[in-house]
Amino acid sequence: MRHLFVLLPLLLVSPARACLNDRDSDSLATQAQKFPDTLRVITGRFERNPPLFYQMRIERSLAQLQKTPRDFGLYDDIAVAYDKLHRDDEALQIMAKKRALLPPFDAKNAKLKEAWYRYYANAGTFHAHRFLGAKPQKMKEMETARDYIKRAIEIKPNAHFGREKYQLMAMEWILAVHERKGKNIFSLGRWIQDRDKWGDWDKDSPKKREAMEGLSGLIVLGAAWESPDIFEALSDSLANPDGVTLRYLALLRLREIFQSGKTSLNPLSLTVGEIEADIREPSSTSIEVNNTNRKTLDELFPKLRAESENWNSQRQNYMLARLEKGDHPDTNSKFWANWKPAAPPSLAVDWFNEKQAKKNEREKGFLQGKIAKVALVLFIAAVVLSWGLRLRAQARRYRSNFLA
Repeated sequence: MRHLFVLLPLLLVSPARACLNDRDSDSLATQAQKFPDTLRVITGRFERNPPLFYQMRIERSLAQLQKTPRDFGLYDDIAVAYDKLHRDDEALQIMAKKRALLPPFDAKNAKLKEAWYRYYANAGTFHAHRFLGAKPQKMKEMETARDYIKRAIEIKPNAHFGREKYQLMAMEWILAVHERKGKNIFSLGRWIQDRDKWGDWDKDSPKKREAMEGLSGLIVLGAAWESPDIFEALSDSLANPDGVTLRYLALLRLREIFQSGKTSLNPLSLTVGEIEADIREPSSTSIEVNNTNRKTLDELFPKLRAESENWNSQRQNYMLARLEKGDHPDTNSKFWANWKPAAPPSLAVDWFNEKQAKKNEREKGFLQGKIAKVALVLFIAAVVLSWGLRLRAQARRYRSNFLA
């Protein structure tokens, strides 16, 4: 009986055991499988070629152009290469030569339609890049860029996964910022959301995914790798249960851009302080990564960035070793035959599942309550049994004394 009384306190306080390390439903590995290109965009693991690659392309294409001056694709190759080298004046000069040779637009002629589309899409992009690199910036340049991109969209609405649609929105936002000097203009992400009508921020939608793909295209195919405004808009497009951890990584990349010295084109709508607040103090009205998983991502992001930079460095070294010998992927189909990059780091990290933890706590409380009730019943039974034994012993002594 004494053993029962010793065990009772342990029964009353012993917790129910449950797994608190279940993989979270917002696992980065799961999201990376759904949006593999988005993770590469955020961490910088996408192709960026060395200047020599573009210089060699320019030289080869200019030589070829002497032989086939009406090969309109060559003009685009040369102009894009100049743009990659930040030589936008020369890029626009090449596009002007292309336009002078182009026959009138004919929607029924597929090749001619493609040539005109490429002219407006490329020339519009080059005008925008020249505007962004100029000091002072001339609004006429951006207006021309906007008009050209509008025309490109009219000719080919869904090119480049809808990239031009979001390129146009960004141009219109820039024009509005300059016109109003930033006053009463929200961030680019909010600007796109209002025009795309995304709806609830905590829900996925086809328009959000379209925006995510278009903005990713601006980073990979354009020149937005160091644009805080584009990354802010990308993070907004990921504000849903399927993209929540990718959104957090996009915010970490955005903070990294600010730390490198870059600023928003509208500092009144986007500052490093606001991003820090968004990272550390998430809105209570949106779905966010819980605090435990934030620490995991804080440790993982620098590793992903370092691996991406190392991958890019190895890729460029591989290219340079061959480019400097006169080899080029444009002319050698086996250029990449010996390129065997290491696999990216594993994303299969353990996640703390807040919902599961709360469920475990509820179950623990429920089980502890039941254990307490059982323990109380056992305690009462033990007391009753103890008193019964004592009364029985007293009755025996009474009978013995009486008979004596």
